Amino acid sequence: MDTRQLPLEGSGFRSKLLNDYLNGDDFLKQFYAFSPSLDSFGKVIVSREKFPVNRSLLVQELLKQHKDFVSRFPTVSSNIKSLENNSTFTVTTGHQLCLAGGPLFFIYKILTVINLAAELNKRFPDCKFVPVYWMATEDHDFEEIAGLNVNGQELKWNHLQAGATGSMDLQGLEEFFVTAEKSIAGFPGSDRLKQIFHSAYASGRTLAEATRAFVLDFFGDEGLLVLDADVPAFKKEFVHIFKDELIHESSFAAVNAADKVLNTRYSMQVKPREINLFYLTENFRSRIVRSGKTFEVLNSNFKFSQEEILSEVEHHPERFSPNVILRPVYQEVLLPNLAYIGGPAETAYWLQFKQVFDHHQVFYPVLVPRNHAVIIESKPWKHWTKLGLGHSELFIDREKLITDVVKKVSGEESVTASAMIQLKEVYASILDQAAKTEVTLKPAVEAQLKKSMKGLDRIEKKHFAALKRKHELVIRHIREMMEVVKPDGIPQERVMSFVTLYAAYGDSILDALKKEMVPFSDTFTVIHT
Repeated sequence: MDTRQLPLEGSGFRSKLLNDYLNGDDFLKQFYAFSPSLDSFGKVIVSREKFPVNRSLLVQELLKQHKDFVSRFPTVSSNIKSLENNSTFTVTTGHQLCLAGGPLFFIYKILTVINLAAELNKRFPDCKFVPVYWMATEDHDFEEIAGLNVNGQELKWNHLQAGATGSMDLQGLEEFFVTAEKSIAGFPGSDRLKQIFHSAYASGRTLAEATRAFVLDFFGDEGLLVLDADVPAFKKEFVHIFKDELIHESSFAAVNAADKVLNTRYSMQVKPREINLFYLTENFRSRIVRSGKTFEVLNSNFKFSQEEILSEVEHHPERFSPNVILRPVYQEVLLPNLAYIGGPAETAYWLQFKQVFDHHQVFYPVLVPRNHAVIIESKPWKHWTKLGLGHSELFIDREKLITDVVKKVSGEESVTASAMIQLKEVYASILDQAAKTEVTLKPAVEAQLKKSMKGLDRIEKKHFAALKRKHELVIRHIREMMEVVKPDGIPQERVMSFVTLYAAYGDSILDALKKEMVPFSDTFTVIHT
């Protein structure tokens, strides 16, 4: 495989806000704690030490959750046990419980967090750094995770269970994976994938347990820990923040204050609620709202007075679930964490939350953008380069590129360009003569010029349409390549599944990606297969 690093600038992977953050724009400095670079971590480590966490509880719960994997993956075992020491820290990424690795960008997140931990272990040998994947087990948006594109075939998991996705059983997945296996049959990585499908998604497991098993099958040797925070003992560590949120609605005020400034320059995506908590039961997760002096749970009969809901928090903290605003705070309360690896949208909304962290006196980590990649197969690339195109044209506007290339290969320029120039000169002369005779003739002359120019424009479009028909194969090759990079205009990493990629290339593709994905890189990886 041939790999290439291309500049992220102009690729469409990063927003203005993210570019400003990475470039150290003064406007954003009040919304984060540490500059996004490896050089910041000396200060980060010193600062993190002032925010202790319950390490014994963390190790105890991690050992429970990884009991089936510690003997199989010695690095997982040693990483968990090392967290008892104050000199061990985590770097974390988070994601929904996507089936079988989901779209590629989920895997890119994991590779970024693994590589960041490895780099920090080299730079700071007196400390230890452990990569963590925080599973979004309390998320209840099943529709977002129920689908998977395998070799162009859209597969759908049909399930009637509601509530937090992490606790869902695996009913209905047998048929799902039978179809997936047929789609990848005969490919180099298919045998291993089939084996993992059956072992990870074994009967009796929850979706959270299956997701952990699947991820560790590929990344357990790297020492990755896979954490489910939907645990009563963990929720007890967060009781004081649950109570503050219910009584004072502090997140609402903090995020609105940040947005008042941020919205003067950017369009922020997360809108705070007055109460940023859900009420969670076995098959139910719904927002908590205040109605006068009563706390209600939407779409249910649950109602509490203030005294009752505070008692509920105290005795059943597991029934309270943080939303997107408080989830990052929950993470930093539980983990001795230094950095969070997120996608462009995640990094943007974390900047909205700095004042929430400050209010609760919780450590705010370094925000690290995840890496990006594009996988290009040899056939479309061969056609692409035959047209004289290279990497720099991959993200040009599609229709503009087609126009430029068709004109180039046909050797024909505009058939009306010179005529338009001459026409303007003729009408300028007519206008000059008419103005000497009668000033009121000017609008009529200008209107006729406009009409004539429109006629020439129609001729030009018909001529170019004929050129496009003549060079239909050229256009097809351009569109084929651009569909590889951005299928239906969406980045490949959000459309292509991990299953599709791994089936085609096996471990070699993971090795190539891991080698190339450098944390804090200003480039994205192109892999030619």
